[in-house]
Amino acid sequence: MAAYCNTPILLAGTFVNAGATIQYLRDTCPESINFIMTGVHSSTNGLEDVACADYLIDSLKGNAVDSSVYLRRVNSWRPEKISLQSEILRKLYEDLECCLKLDCFNFV
Repeated sequence: MAAYCNTPILLAGTFVNAGATIQYLRDTCPESINFIMTGVHSSTNGLEDVACADYLIDSLKGNAVDSSVYLRRVNSWRPEKISLQSEILRKLYEDLECCLKLDCFNFV
């Protein structure tokens, strides 16, 4: 994240605030948008981050989007790819449940 210290605006955008993020970006019309993948582990590819970025991009382009298509991609991820330890699995499944909620917050 140090590489982005001089970025004028840095948002934490995810499905829980996707609508607010889209509206903010439409209102401010930034010259460019960069997506930073935070959910990448050695055994996964940040599936939830990619799905959310695709959803945001498609929405910003004005494409008709069905959020369930993107959320199904997230729901296909299996925490067992990261760990089989019960406590870690429990936390990963809790995180996955959070990742599947759309527009819980109306702010960025």
